[in-house]
Amino acid sequence: MNKKYLFIFLFFSPFFCLSQQLSFEASVALFDHPSSPYAGFGNPFVPFDYNSDGLVDFIGATFNDQYIYKGIASDQFEQIDIYQGYAHSPLKVMDFDNDGDMDVIMRRYINLYESADSFTFFDPNISYQEKIVEVADFDNNGFNDLLTYKSITFENDELIIHYGQVGGGFISEVIYAEFDYGDVEVADIDGNGDLDILVMLEFASNEAVILSNSSTTFTPAFVPLFFNSSHSTAKLADLDGDLDLDLIALGSFDDVYIVENTDNFVTANSYQQLQLIDADFLSIADMDLDGDIDIIVSANNSSSSTLFSIENKGALSFDAAMEIEAFGEPNSTTSGSPNYVSNNLNLYDFDGDGKKDIIYVDGRNSNQIVYYKNTSTITDINNLTDKDDFTISVFPNPVEDQLKIEMENINDFSSYEIFSVSGKKMEEGKLNGELINVSSLQPGIYFLQLDQLNSIRFIKQ
Repeated sequence: MNKKYLFIFLFFSPFFCLSQQLSFEASVALFDHPSSPYAGFGNPFVPFDYNSDGLVDFIGATFNDQYIYKGIASDQFEQIDIYQGYAHSPLKVMDFDNDGDMDVIMRRYINLYESADSFTFFDPNISYQEKIVEVADFDNNGFNDLLTYKSITFENDELIIHYGQVGGGFISEVIYAEFDYGDVEVADIDGNGDLDILVMLEFASNEAVILSNSSTTFTPAFVPLFFNSSHSTAKLADLDGDLDLDLIALGSFDDVYIVENTDNFVTANSYQQLQLIDADFLSIADMDLDGDIDIIVSANNSSSSTLFSIENKGALSFDAAMEIEAFGEPNSTTSGSPNYVSNNLNLYDFDGDGKKDIIYVDGRNSNQIVYYKNTSTITDINNLTDKDDFTISVFPNPVEDQLKIEMENINDFSSYEIFSVSGKKMEEGKLNGELINVSSLQPGIYFLQLDQLNSIRFIKQ
């Protein structure tokens, strides 16, 4: 076995990966932000390998330009100007048009990958007041829909879904028009096979609302969190391995809150308060490959910025926040929408060793894109006494785009199916080699079956 990966065995088998404390090398500057010296957190750069050459590339924008930083060596980049009349920040990388390559969702348009160093500009014709906060198939018709947030001065904000149609175009529907909104997260929270929406509320007595989706009918229900303070940023993930999505919330005030999901947040759930002054935004991933989701936080105030890691020890047990790097007095305080600001803190396997590294857009101090190599130690896998019980594995977990299967007799299997936790079939296809593209799945917990045999559990982030 290759010990640098996390192995998930046949469903209900135990984990044998144990980890040490999270650790990272000192930061290495990759390139200067093109908005230097006043980038701010409003202009994130997102890593991806758009030309599939094995080198990490970046996409991002300034106030008036759009750039690709093309990797030409492990630490060298070529700046490519792809401005096409708009200069917006990137939200996410995904195969939007289902043609097998990676496109980039921007704030109000989409960069469709065309060929080497070339993107086609796609304008979905949404209002200038709107920003895309997620792309997903909310009506399960096989076409991607756009979830947008429309900010209206002196009125309640609006959440709008632009439903993708056969033959192109969109049909728009306002699904929620109450309060002002912070972070917007999408996942199948109730496990019924339809994608729900968690909305963090600002300037409201309630802190969050879940819009439960049942065949595109969205029913709002407030989440009884009782934090007694506003929180603008949130993430959903299975933090305790019990097959439901728990909640991480922070922003506006101190500390990180971990809310256990016991009944899809219908009643007041227990929560943990992890002490961290000025916690601002975060990203999550299994940084030490032990099967548990860890937390990386950027804490910011008017005089300093600091990166912290919080290790998940399993069963909702977390280590105290550990400082990764502290920065001096910032020269900028620019922020923006939580859905975009969190893209300044990317967890991405930059060096190709199987572990997620930290890529941070230091938008308030040096105005550089910096890289922290993940040096967390992975303990040897041991106690494997019955080989027949450990013949199949999948990695990475959680996965973003490509799920890799490792087994001795993979050529004996011909098909695969992917199911949600509710048992709904989400994808199926012919098994062609060891890789399965899962980029179209929304964040959540899924089960992979080969030729309708035993299930293997994995997490899509």
